[in-house]
Amino acid sequence: MVAVSHCDCTEKTLDHIGHFVLDTETARESLIDYGFSPTPFSTQYTIDEAGNYTPTGTGNICAMLQGGYIEILGKTHDTPLGRELTRAVSVFEGLHLLAFSSSDARVEPARLQRFGFPTRPLVELNRPAATETGEEVAKFTVARVLPGTMPEGRIQFLTHHTSDLVWQKRWLSHLNGAQTLNAATIATNDIKSTSERYARFLDASVKRIGNGAEIELDRGRIIFVSPASLECIFSSLPKQESFLAAYLILVQSLDRTRLFFRERNIAMRDSVSCLAVRFPKALGKGGWFFVEDECFDLTQVVQC
Repeated sequence: MVAVSHCDCTEKTLDHIGHFVLDTETARESLIDYGFSPTPFSTQYTIDEAGNYTPTGTGNICAMLQGGYIEILGKTHDTPLGRELTRAVSVFEGLHLLAFSSSDARVEPARLQRFGFPTRPLVELNRPAATETGEEVAKFTVARVLPGTMPEGRIQFLTHHTSDLVWQKRWLSHLNGAQTLNAATIATNDIKSTSERYARFLDASVKRIGNGAEIELDRGRIIFVSPASLECIFSSLPKQESFLAAYLILVQSLDRTRLFFRERNIAMRDSVSCLAVRFPKALGKGGWFFVEDECFDLTQVVQC
């Protein structure tokens, strides 16, 4: 186990993972086809001290889970953030965002800079949130590192100020049985240095698991494996040294999830205790692992 000296830090959990895509509406339809219940599209804004709203340049669709969520991001305006998304999808469509919730995102930039991660200014992010009775504004504080600091993409912390608007009960039931975002999987050619970098980023510890490594958070995990071990499962992965490749979703019943995909004639790799399903084209490169065991050892199924 690789230890990192701990500061007086806040609770951290795996909050959400994000796909950068060209066509958000087709991505939304694909989520439905694969058994998710996505939210409507919502344009994102920042707000200044005078209360003026400015588009960030991106908007999202989400598949809300009982713990964590999946985000689909597309460009809405020609802004620095919108152009950043365009550059990312020009390399590949797929996973470019990993977000960790912090009980106080405002304290994260100072800590990150001490550990060698230069940060952008804090962002007070807002987006419309349709409710069953009208529309309200969901609010977040977001702490991001500078572009290029983390080669896997936009890696950030956030604090939710309106969780009830984000996790509305009507969006939490999914035909494929999805319940919780259990783990993000990073494919890297240098498991040791990449996992230790994330340990510093998260103020956490790394443990070796099989032929990979893992960081456990207050809720959720980050798993590090080699690209080759995932290529034989999902094929056609990005040709990068280190990238977000997949994520684990905890389901209520693996039998129910298996039956759903069989009835839809969706291809899957079935290893009894884990179902691997490649993302549909609209969501980009990579795939899902559906599991029942929240401590499932992914290295059991990626030994190719």
